[in-house]
Amino acid sequence: MRRIGTFAAALVLTASLAAAAQPDIVWRDNDDMPIAEPAEDPEGDYIWWDGVSNMLLDPLGGIFDLGRLGRSIGQVLHVVGPREAANVNALDEVPDSTWFTNRHARRRLTPAEIAIGPGDGHAPAADGPLVILSGKALGMTPGFVVQDAKKDRYVVKVDPPEYPEVATGAEMVCSKILWALGWNVPEYYPLDFPVERLTIDAKATAKDEYGNKVPFTRELLDALLTRAYKLPDGRVHALASRFIAGTPKGSPRMLGTRPDDPNDTVLHQDRRDLRGLRVVAAFINFTDSRRGNFYDSFVRHAESPNSGGHVVHYVLDFSSALGAGNVDWKDPKLGNEYQFDPPKVLLRVLTLGLVKPAWVSLRLTHPALGYFESSIFDPEAWKPSYRNPAFAQATRRDAFWGAKLVTSLRDDDLRGAVHTGGWSDPKAESMLTDILIERRRRIARAYFHWLHVNPADRFTVRGATLEFEDLTVANGVIDASAARYRYRSDGAWTTVEAPRMPAPSAGRTIELQTSHDRGERWSPTTRVRFASPAGPGDAIQAAEIERFTR
Repeated sequence: MRRIGTFAAALVLTASLAAAAQPDIVWRDNDDMPIAEPAEDPEGDYIWWDGVSNMLLDPLGGIFDLGRLGRSIGQVLHVVGPREAANVNALDEVPDSTWFTNRHARRRLTPAEIAIGPGDGHAPAADGPLVILSGKALGMTPGFVVQDAKKDRYVVKVDPPEYPEVATGAEMVCSKILWALGWNVPEYYPLDFPVERLTIDAKATAKDEYGNKVPFTRELLDALLTRAYKLPDGRVHALASRFIAGTPKGSPRMLGTRPDDPNDTVLHQDRRDLRGLRVVAAFINFTDSRRGNFYDSFVRHAESPNSGGHVVHYVLDFSSALGAGNVDWKDPKLGNEYQFDPPKVLLRVLTLGLVKPAWVSLRLTHPALGYFESSIFDPEAWKPSYRNPAFAQATRRDAFWGAKLVTSLRDDDLRGAVHTGGWSDPKAESMLTDILIERRRRIARAYFHWLHVNPADRFTVRGATLEFEDLTVANGVIDASAARYRYRSDGAWTTVEAPRMPAPSAGRTIELQTSHDRGERWSPTTRVRFASPAGPGDAIQAAEIERFTR
């Protein structure tokens, strides 16, 4: 039985349209209204508690939550559909918000723009002192906080001598990709500097192994620098992350909302920009996509302390993406299994270890890339280090949206992003680009599969013709010769071999299905309603899209 998705319009985001009215598509959420400054939420800093909560407590809670349990049973029996994302507009897209901004997939960026990313000329000063203000507060990667001659502050991270470029390269490349696709990320810059530029502020502190504040001494710095990779000329090879504007407010919860932010009205597990992020995280193997690597900042609307402001949400810390494991190569298990994955462990125990997972046999891809590869990559089976409850709620429509973002990156776009990694070996840059291209193709194959969702998208009226794109064909997954399309408005189906048909009149709704076996079987239906042109000389345009899934 077909599982039916709800209309893409979210109640708080869409306005009802008259049958032939001009489209009124919501492309901006109003979640940046002025509010009082919320409190800082430090809970996301407790890594182990976050893991226990997401891997154990939340799944157990689902058993005793009759509403969640009933829906799960209903989905298995195909009686009800999944709980769809709430923050989508009438075109089944995500509006801009304090969480996400439509960039490359809606208005194509050049490879050069992608390479620049969120940075806008704020690189650390090329000379002058780098004054250490503190040790780096969180995370596994060695580093410290500095202030440059411009009085800008940065978190400086270094690679261990045994693993040069692994973590810093991953941070550079993945931050560009995440930013291009729409998420807020910090500004990352390469920073190679002589040790002599470092000075220590008299009030600088660090934390000892018990979390207590201690003075940041020269001895502590010397110990840290012995763990830092240096270039042949003696300079330290590092990455500088510019401080995020605003006041830190901790990490957003993956379940529920921030109670002291009136703008935060959509349950986080129901946000498509968090659910669909799973596909992008799989693409770059961002296995540490846990609560602690999301970040909230309160930005004031004016200089006055009583002016109010709003919270902006970031994704950060990609030193565990690609093949990086923060301070070494990532265990090839990660991305294929949870850090602790009882069903997988039980299978190996019951088979006395005779059944070995494919990742056990992986060879090192490259010293700068670790075990990052594409040969066994299965997007639908990919897992973060431990369960992310927003990822766990992702539906086929959420994944379809995430895959559209990933596949919007063409080969030249990926080359531009990968080049920012500053790889000393050109082979690493070439290999990484090829791996990402293949992972992108596998994502298209998984999430544009015509038996699960109609891959037709990007509906455009040109004159008397409605054109659209078959995303599976466009991404080279199947040959166009195997594709067929059929449509209807009121009467019988009409089948065509190319993704075009006579344009419907304003106010009409068409139903469309796709076949990739020359018409033997058909995809679920996509319904598109069209509205009057926005102005004289304009074509009619899609006003609402409803996707069905299986």
